[in-house]
Amino acid sequence: MLKNKVLIVIAIIILILLGILAYQVFTPPTATPISTSPGNNFPVARPTSGGVADNVPVTTATTSRPSDTEQELVAPEKRSLFKISKDPTSGYTVAGNSSTTVVRFTDKMSGHSYETALDKVSLNKITITTVPKIYESIWSNNGGYVALRYLNGDTDLIRTFWGKVVNSGTTTINKNLSGSFLPNDITQFATSPAGDKLFFLTNTTDGSLGFTAKNDLTARTQVFNSPAREWLVSWPNDNTLIFNTKPSYAIPGYVFSLNLKTKAFSKLFGEIDGLTTLYNKDTTKLIYSESIDNSLRTIASTKNGKIVLSLKTLPEKCVWSKINDDLVYCAVPQQLPAGDYPDFWYQGQLSFNDDIWSINVSTGETKIISSLFYIGQPNMDAINLQVDKDENYLTFINKKDMQLWGLKLR
Repeated sequence: MLKNKVLIVIAIIILILLGILAYQVFTPPTATPISTSPGNNFPVARPTSGGVADNVPVTTATTSRPSDTEQELVAPEKRSLFKISKDPTSGYTVAGNSSTTVVRFTDKMSGHSYETALDKVSLNKITITTVPKIYESIWSNNGGYVALRYLNGDTDLIRTFWGKVVNSGTTTINKNLSGSFLPNDITQFATSPAGDKLFFLTNTTDGSLGFTAKNDLTARTQVFNSPAREWLVSWPNDNTLIFNTKPSYAIPGYVFSLNLKTKAFSKLFGEIDGLTTLYNKDTTKLIYSESIDNSLRTIASTKNGKIVLSLKTLPEKCVWSKINDDLVYCAVPQQLPAGDYPDFWYQGQLSFNDDIWSINVSTGETKIISSLFYIGQPNMDAINLQVDKDENYLTFINKKDMQLWGLKLR
């Protein structure tokens, strides 16, 4: 009798346990609301751990990174961020006249070039000359010429073809790209702000030589001679070339200017580890970065002094405003992992997820413009930023997949 009672109790306990298990399995879980408040997405200061340093704005920003839900509520045609090229591009320029602004770019795999307006993307193929596997294309600022750079498969030499896209004195597109090959193994190539000249740098057994020429390759002139070879060259105004020693986190860098009228080669400043720079058009203002404490620091410099910016980014991810001499637009990493900068980023050991900020180099004031976030696309590591003449649009290449994007500023 006692044994029967014990069995009954055990059976009841088993039934209760089975009932609880069935309830947990078959009862739908209660949905937990996902917060979309700006505080959850905005890149504010957070405790630093694991070698990660966050960017902190100087002033309170009024925008934040939108959540997926918020993005989906916005019609696609209303989004301010838009894709221009579906395939990787090797380079581009924003060109135009008083009535229209277009972007011209080169497809990385075919070497074909395309054109589209920025207010309504509709691609038009403007060159049909096939040059496979272009690794870099550098356009004249007026979009009339393009340098196609690639490795010769037989010799591994760097070949540079300088081609005419628009026939001189007309608006007629030269679809069968005509032009000439420049010397092999050009290490640096730049075009003038006016769009009428080019500069190229070649290595020699004794160092490096630099030459300028008109777009039709006449008036070729040697303007530079140096025992050093490792240079980055930019052309901020028609009379000045900037030479930056190639940066590395543990090597002091230097910056020089070359006056194309007098041929004077002058040291501007240096002795800064990992130094990279971006000068404005009259070389009176700049932003630069330096390697420090397994990270980097970004500094704005004007004739009135220097400001250490609270935002940390590389000058290679910035562009100067065309309508405000104090303003620069920069792609700024949401987080900056610890590392040897700029080496890790150059070598592709890490990439960034960026937001676009504006920076006033005279006051240090910063303002977030946009989060580079788009449904169904990878986050953006923006390079080669450009703005049109009226600053209605900012364009850039995503370093992660080399696709070309546009951002409507106003």
